[in-house]
Amino acid sequence: MAKLIGDRSFVLSNMAASEMTPEMVVERVKRSCDVKDFDVTVVTMKSGHDEEQKAIAGYWAQFEEEKKKEDEAKRQLDENESASQMEKLATRGRSIVGQ
Repeated sequence: MAKLIGDRSFVLSNMAASEMTPEMVVERVKRSCDVKDFDVTVVTMKSGHDEEQKAIAGYWAQFEEEKKKEDEAKRQLDENESASQMEKLATRGRSIVGQ
């Protein structure tokens, strides 16, 4: 198989997820990626993960806030249209009664 694939071959291990430690993940990243310009440690990866999670939470909080504002604006518009329709019907009813 290696002859067929050549330098594009790779190796899969049969390590269970429960056996994988954060340090092992860091070592695999170092072997798999060009990380000469980066400080790759468990602490920096954890810090990066925490930053991403905070950004994701902020995005969804903003998304929910915007959706709430849109829903409120739509509800207000519907209420205004309903009030306008009721006023038209009331005016029409008064004009019919006055005839």
